[in-house]
Amino acid sequence: MKFKIPVKLVVVLCLVVVVAGFVNGYTISTDCCFNYGKVNIESIKGANFITKSGNLDSKIWVSFNVSPNYSVNHQYVGISFKPLERKDNEPITKISIAICDEVGFGWNYVIGFTGKCNKSYRYNLSNYTREENFMHEGKIEKRNYTEYMITFVPEKTEKSQKFIFLINYTSPNFVFKQGDYYVAWLNLLCMEDIDIENSIILNSQEDIPRFLPDAKYERYFYMENEKVFYTGGFIFEGTGNKIVWYQNEKELEEKEIKMQEDFTNKGVWRGFWLSLIVAIPIAILILFVEQYLFHWSPYGDRILVRFKKKFGSKYVVGNANTKTYHKAECVFVDNIEKENRRQFENSDSAEKEGYKPCDKCNYDN
Repeated sequence: MKFKIPVKLVVVLCLVVVVAGFVNGYTISTDCCFNYGKVNIESIKGANFITKSGNLDSKIWVSFNVSPNYSVNHQYVGISFKPLERKDNEPITKISIAICDEVGFGWNYVIGFTGKCNKSYRYNLSNYTREENFMHEGKIEKRNYTEYMITFVPEKTEKSQKFIFLINYTSPNFVFKQGDYYVAWLNLLCMEDIDIENSIILNSQEDIPRFLPDAKYERYFYMENEKVFYTGGFIFEGTGNKIVWYQNEKELEEKEIKMQEDFTNKGVWRGFWLSLIVAIPIAILILFVEQYLFHWSPYGDRILVRFKKKFGSKYVVGNANTKTYHKAECVFVDNIEKENRRQFENSDSAEKEGYKPCDKCNYDN
């Protein structure tokens, strides 16, 4: 599966290098160069599974042989294992090691070695610690990183011998994010002359790979808590940087739903505030016209008069000077002088006294 990386992606990769610093990976070598024979690593296979929390569970299988008479002339065989950790990451954890004679080879790119061992060898694990800077929550701290030397004593023989070396470990916080993408970056150094294969297996079928790397893609399944889960992953050959970009389909769907909800909610609130902004000036304008301009407009006060007629008081107020009576809510009532103001129970009472209805507030009569 070939894919040509575009220029924009190259720029992003450069930014990733700046952000991530060194990447996770490993280097395996032998304490090999002696005058009487040597230890030769033939092949390495790595099953690297990304957990739900973003850690990397690695299961490494190393096949190596020792030349004839090596065990006669040397006390032990040594294998060096150097994990590579990002500067913003914690050291590897959950290390387990096994050394044995291989009887039947079996390999699964999810769970690792499935073959059988004829004989297991006791080994001595020594290590030395290097202190390096560690970026934690934006602050530089000192952290100890460990390199391992595994030695064991093979049987004495003049024949060549073949062994397998198994090491399992976990790299915390292996996956890191770049925008909407997850990045899995495995670095394999100083093993150019070895036949080497490594898998990077995504956690679930919801993880969709992007920017397909130069690697073989396969579908896999695995068991967890008596349940079957399906996923996919890439098989890389050789050394160097092995990078997988992917996105989680479920997270993308949830993000899209949230964006739609946010857009809808914002639209509703924007519509509410916009209608309010438009309605308030119109309401003020209508009140202004009703309050101050209706007296010269032949139709301006009809709504107000009908409203007052329906809900207003029944008694009327007469003007003894003009012999005109007005409804209590008529605006002209305030202009009647006190000595000329007369109050009647209703319009009939006023008309019996010779008062005529106001043309303004009684225009429907």
